[in-house]
Amino acid sequence: EMMKLRTGIDMAHIPYRGGGPAVTDVMGGQVPLLWVSIPAAAQFVKSGKWQPGERAALLALGRVHEESGEGGPVSWYQAGTGWTWSRPSTGDRAQDAVAAARDGWVMAAGLLAREVHDLLILDEITYPLRREWLDIREVLDALAARPGHQHVVLTGRGAPAPLLAVADLVTDMTKVTHPYDAGIRGQRGIEW
Repeated sequence: EMMKLRTGIDMAHIPYRGGGPAVTDVMGGQVPLLWVSIPAAAQFVKSGKWQPGERAALLALGRVHEESGEGGPVSWYQAGTGWTWSRPSTGDRAQDAVAAARDGWVMAAGLLAREVHDLLILDEITYPLRREWLDIREVLDALAARPGHQHVVLTGRGAPAPLLAVADLVTDMTKVTHPYDAGIRGQRGIEW
């Protein structure tokens, strides 16, 4: 209710068995709790054309901070060109996706090194890691070398084993049922 009053965003509680969809849980759970710090998210898959619910919620918190001084400033960084699993693996579109992921990683690594944010969510970064668009060793080194007390949340399915080996917390969510199985497409504010 407080989120709705402060931001105008009407959120529904959706109970999960297990960890729940990472982005929904992170944005709906950890960000408001850590809002007194400086949270940010870097989206590695969806293009800037998408306006996902988690982006709207995070930026609404930023507006509340700007207007009232409550909480802390927030940032949203775009590092994707679109759904990578539906993109062709060759051609200009694929090269654009690879370039965007690499540029996004350079930006995210810089944010870590400069200690810009207390919480940085690298949303769906596992997809470019799994496709080897990003060097897993470079990502692991940057995470290990971050200079401050920063929380970093990496989301997405199929995280590479070396990433899982160094993570402090790993959630492995297994689908039991999903509306998509019944032909119901993704819904704004729930899946995106």
